[in-house]
Amino acid sequence: MSGISLTASMRSNLLSLQNIARQQDIVQNRLATGLKVSSAIDNPSSYYTASSLNNRAADLTALLDAMSQGIQTIKAASEGLQTVSTFLEQAASVAETALSNIDYPDADFFKQLVGNNGAVVTTTEELFAAINAGKETVVVYGTININDTDGDIILKENQKLVGVGYFGNFDSDIDKFSQLIITTSKAQGEGILLNGNNSLVSDLTIDFSSFYNGEQAIVKDVINTGSHLQNNTVKNLDIKLSISRRDGRNSASAIAARSGSILNVAGNINIEVNNNAWGIFAETTSTININANINGNANINTHNSSVINISSASKIRASSLSAFLSAVINIEAGTELFFEKDDAVSVVRAKNNITIDNKRYNFDNILTADFMALTSTNCDDFFAGAFAEKSFSKSNYRSDIGGKYITSYLGILQQMDQVALDSAYKGVNLLQGQTLKINFNEDRSSQITVSGVKISSTALELQTTEWQNSQNITASLAEIAAALNQIRFFASEFGNYYSIVTTRQDFTENLINVLEEGSDKLTLADMNQESANMLALQTSQQLAVNSLSLASQTSQAVLRLF
Repeated sequence: MSGISLTASMRSNLLSLQNIARQQDIVQNRLATGLKVSSAIDNPSSYYTASSLNNRAADLTALLDAMSQGIQTIKAASEGLQTVSTFLEQAASVAETALSNIDYPDADFFKQLVGNNGAVVTTTEELFAAINAGKETVVVYGTININDTDGDIILKENQKLVGVGYFGNFDSDIDKFSQLIITTSKAQGEGILLNGNNSLVSDLTIDFSSFYNGEQAIVKDVINTGSHLQNNTVKNLDIKLSISRRDGRNSASAIAARSGSILNVAGNINIEVNNNAWGIFAETTSTININANINGNANINTHNSSVINISSASKIRASSLSAFLSAVINIEAGTELFFEKDDAVSVVRAKNNITIDNKRYNFDNILTADFMALTSTNCDDFFAGAFAEKSFSKSNYRSDIGGKYITSYLGILQQMDQVALDSAYKGVNLLQGQTLKINFNEDRSSQITVSGVKISSTALELQTTEWQNSQNITASLAEIAAALNQIRFFASEFGNYYSIVTTRQDFTENLINVLEEGSDKLTLADMNQESANMLALQTSQQLAVNSLSLASQTSQAVLRLF
């Protein structure tokens, strides 16, 4: 059998068709897969580089998911803080409402306390009527004005003239709620006279002023005991005494003991007098026992065989301490004395004796170390505390009123605590002190730790749980204000964390896009180009087939000649 003989042109066309078919397979595969490099055989360098880029992009994508979860955890905590802040504002509103609605006890409240043997008075007429009727306890409720036509207040045996503070430690403003304003132009007006034993004047603010300008001696004792009386007491008074003039040695006194009487001064006494008035004065043969904290500019004077005994428990600020004629001032060791003037000699006058720690001193040796040791320059610190605001303790009144609001208040705090407990996301609660770690790169060398905080009424130091007085409520408001400041700080911190993580999330997303784009450029086929290549190859294929057909026809024509 003879072999098939191909012409050169036929052989060339066949080879061209073979090459075109091979190129078509390649282009067709690229069109089908979209890849110009689908395996290491296609292009080892591009294939492995693209694989590396894709692997890193995949790792970062996994981190991106973790970042998203971290962002949600931070958002959950931030929402929790916002809700906690809202609850705190609600709690503050309740406290403000309670503060405005906790009124001072009304007169009926004190009427229940004093019973039938007492009286609560709000007018001058009621005051004198109650005293004249012999009521055992007369409570001054509010401000009562007394003038020339009303006369002196004269207490009988065992009578008490008191303010509302007598029944407990009230707020400082209600302590001054009971006030007597005494204005007179009489020469011999006495103000308040104690005319029997065992009487008491307590817890009052007394403003006494006289406009008498006569020549005769003036003795207007705001608190004044009757003759030869014992065991009368003045306690917890705020006295302001102002008179137009002093006539010789006689003057009005804030607190005075009449001749032969024994008067006790106790509690906290504040005395403010003008230059014409005296502070505390012991008349001839009288005795004043001082076991009190005395503040103000009062002078303390004894006269003609009178005695003033000052206990070591007393702390006294005075403008002067004076003993005249045969008077004696006994000062127990340990007593704290403070004089407003710098020179103790100028404010201490003694025509007879001052007894200190069982030692008697006259004017000549008054400057001994024993006396000077009693003159303390640090008494300002004491007086700041001694006359500090008192706290209300009448739970039988205010606990009912405060309790109405404290229940709502504590309920809000309970809900606030629950919100903090519910602010977890996928098991992580930043408001319960847990921490959150977020990685930013595939080898964990870049990360951030979000520190959680403990949020609860206890952690925020909302400690006041009883509202029996305005101080309690004010304390709650201060605690709420401090808690809100903490919440704002925590919210700011979480906001910073959120900003950092979202910024890194955006960066990572962009980086993943860059990596994937780089990989695509190495491996993805250009579909437009490949389509054009396929069309060109098809055209070349058709031309080669046509050329091969022509060559075949030429060979057959030659054979027919033979």
